[in-house]
Amino acid sequence: AASSKKLALEVVAGDESVHCFGDRVRVEQIIWNLLSNAAKFTPNGGRIEVRFESDDEFARVTVSDTGCGIAPEYLPHVFGMFNQGDENTASRNGGLGIGLALVEELTRAHGGRVEVQSEGIDRGARFSVWLPLLGRDTPPAPERPTQVVDFKGWRILAVDDYAEGLLPFAEVLRLEGATVDIAESARKALELLDTNVYDLLVSDLGMPEMDGYALISEVRRRPAIAELPAIAMSGFGRRADARRALESGFNAHVPKPAAIEELKAAVGRL
Repeated sequence: AASSKKLALEVVAGDESVHCFGDRVRVEQIIWNLLSNAAKFTPNGGRIEVRFESDDEFARVTVSDTGCGIAPEYLPHVFGMFNQGDENTASRNGGLGIGLALVEELTRAHGGRVEVQSEGIDRGARFSVWLPLLGRDTPPAPERPTQVVDFKGWRILAVDDYAEGLLPFAEVLRLEGATVDIAESARKALELLDTNVYDLLVSDLGMPEMDGYALISEVRRRPAIAELPAIAMSGFGRRADARRALESGFNAHVPKPAAIEELKAAVGRL
């Protein structure tokens, strides 16, 4: 369970802010995907460090972990779409999947670069992303307009059978002032909904035994929670998937990996 891993997260950053070239939402996706990957491959009691640095040309974000590491022969292929790493690592952790491929794609789209370093199996890994800085005389781009949503004081239930992947997302929500509970199955989510009052439900769709569609159908069937705002957050990103999510009872659909601003915008439209 994500909550039982008790991972230590340290953030290292300087006092001065820097402005890099990029879309804030997509840059947030890059960082979230790296954090999610680190959480997935770091065992109980492990440590994750996020370091923000800059030089005259680039802002650099480095995510390091004390996890299972990467075999040297696999390092050149780690950003390949759906590559699963060596057999032992893949069987233990489910593979690296699409997340790192998206990190590389988004980084290149921003004119940056990404690299990975690891001393081998069980030696941890370090991912570094460089994004070009704006010129000193170039003002930062205006924020994209979104509905203003303040999560301070909210109680949010997040549901995903891959709970470790929710850790960075939940941490960002907590920094926003929300209380976040994580359920690793739809059944567990229903148990929590029976005993707690929530302001928002965020659920994955593709879960074993009872999927997100069945979960929201059951939520809408129960009078006490039938009106609970609910957002589907899933890797199923096609229009047909979004339409099915809405028809099943979700109020909105946000494709994974979702940035916090996208979730805020979805909630603001409810």
